[in-house]
Amino acid sequence: MVLFIIVIIVFVIQGVFWGITTNRVMYNKGYCDDWFWKGFFFSGAAFAAALSKPAKDNGTYQEDILLEKIHKEDLLNNDGWECPFCHSLNGSIVSTCGCGKSREYGMEYIKQQNTSIPEQNTILLLKEYKELMDNGVITQEEFDIKKRKLLKNNG
Repeated sequence: MVLFIIVIIVFVIQGVFWGITTNRVMYNKGYCDDWFWKGFFFSGAAFAAALSKPAKDNGTYQEDILLEKIHKEDLLNNDGWECPFCHSLNGSIVSTCGCGKSREYGMEYIKQQNTSIPEQNTILLLKEYKELMDNGVITQEEFDIKKRKLLKNNG
């Protein structure tokens, strides 16, 4: 009985070793297939099969980024749109994104964000400058100059 348990333990350890090794070889060659169980049960034979497979040429990471950028520009130039919520790219005939937001709602959201952010930033900056003036870090004249610039840029 003890010998049987030892044999099972040795088999499991050997299977885990071959499974991990075989799976790692396949991963390094660019395959996404899970070869752990093939390596676990067929050990050296699965490892030899994994070694004999040619490496996949998936291109480089930079090429992938460039192709994605070209695809995005092409889609947007042909009246496509990018959802401001989930950032999915949608074609010109798509009126509702996969996240459930409509094109019109997304465009309205973008308009609202573009108009409200500068006003909020201006208010926050004015409060910060006022606090600096109250603490004596800047003078009333410096505060007035900053205030005029902010209001001029926002108006």
